[in-house]
Amino acid sequence: MNRPPSTSQWAENAIRERIAQGVLNPGSRINEAALAQELGISRGPLRESLRRLESEGLVEYLPHRGCVVRSYTPESLWEVATLRSLLEQYAAELAIRRDRQELVRQLNQQLALMRDAAADGDWKTVIQGDLAFHEALVSYSGHQLILRHWLMIAQPIFYFISLQPQNREELRSLAEGHQPIVNAVETGRGVKETVEGHIMEALEQILQRSSTASPHEKSLR
Repeated sequence: MNRPPSTSQWAENAIRERIAQGVLNPGSRINEAALAQELGISRGPLRESLRRLESEGLVEYLPHRGCVVRSYTPESLWEVATLRSLLEQYAAELAIRRDRQELVRQLNQQLALMRDAAADGDWKTVIQGDLAFHEALVSYSGHQLILRHWLMIAQPIFYFISLQPQNREELRSLAEGHQPIVNAVETGRGVKETVEGHIMEALEQILQRSSTASPHEKSLR
């Protein structure tokens, strides 16, 4: 039986959802008193949730401003993408030393969900599937420290992507872009190069979309 989330965990999920939906914009200050009242909780659990979100890179505490939703520059996105690439490449190399058939099954399961969501134009579910696909790859390595650090840097980027709605063709392309990783895992060849290429291509697409984004999306820069 699943345990119900604590108040701070519930607040953390509520704040994360507000960030993903653009209710809390990048760079905006979080008024703790007002947000606690809106959520119907005390400020203690709210602060706990904000500290966890800070560790994930979704919010940050700035001098004289307090807690704000984190903004990303092209430079910081490049730093995150390159570090994520290194971690994910090594995790993938470890993962394919194990039962590759089971890993391929897990990856194909997530890819199928992404394809279905793309066909429905459900971009948020595609992004969630994208995160789940890569998390499955990293998790299968069995290296818990890599997984913990990977989650810390990768989750904010996937929330960043979720703020950039895409059409069905773009979603289909995003989903299909994961097939080469499945193929490399299945054969056990070229996995590191395929993962690196996938991540850096995704970074380029994020930067291109940001350069032509709406005023709200441009605030991410």
